[in-house]
Amino acid sequence: MLAELLGQTAELSALLERFVARRYPRASLIVNNSVQLAEWEVNHAVGPGEIARLMLETQQALCKAF
Repeated sequence: MLAELLGQTAELSALLERFVARRYPRASLIVNNSVQLAEWEVNHAVGPGEIARLMLETQQALCKAF
């Protein structure tokens, strides 16, 4: 995606802002879900079904196009 943006004619700062705008929501979801999974693992707070649900949500987000 970065290469695609860098191929456009625009200021570098504007291209990097677009890159962050497109990447941040997905990256944030992955980080937040990873933290949640780690907390559940440490605290034994939920069962396998809830863990599987969150892992599936995360994997589905990774499969979506930017």
